[in-house]
Amino acid sequence: MSGYGSGGAGESMSEDAGRESGSGSGSGAGGWYPLLLNVRGKRCVVVGGGAVAERKTAGLLDAGADVLVVSPEATERLRRWAEDGRIRWARRAFEDGDAEGATLAFAATDDAAVNGRVLGAARERGVPANVADDGDRGEFVVPAVV
Repeated sequence: MSGYGSGGAGESMSEDAGRESGSGSGSGAGGWYPLLLNVRGKRCVVVGGGAVAERKTAGLLDAGADVLVVSPEATERLRRWAEDGRIRWARRAFEDGDAEGATLAFAATDDAAVNGRVLGAARERGVPANVADDGDRGEFVVPAVV
């Protein structure tokens, strides 16, 4: 017998099987699924150069990600990381192609239109995106670290 489910031969497990059988947790997560993602060595794009972008970048660096920051301006800390070679910094406005080949994209600007463009470009390329000021718009959220 080969298979991944607990059903017998010929049975298939549907994505909704847990809910149908009443075995769900009832957490009310509304479509969100908790997940830890290994981004070590993976290309992640952060669009924005302010304090929020800096925090997102710091977390990605801690996880070992290959970070590209896209912003005409950047905080002093982001600038230092770029000078030290810890991140790549594209000193310009976001271009849709910046999301190409990324594992994750973060829209972390104070401009809703730019954040929307980042989200759209990422989705077109199958890249999960986070919108820092509106978590429900993106495909994932990042919990606060205390």
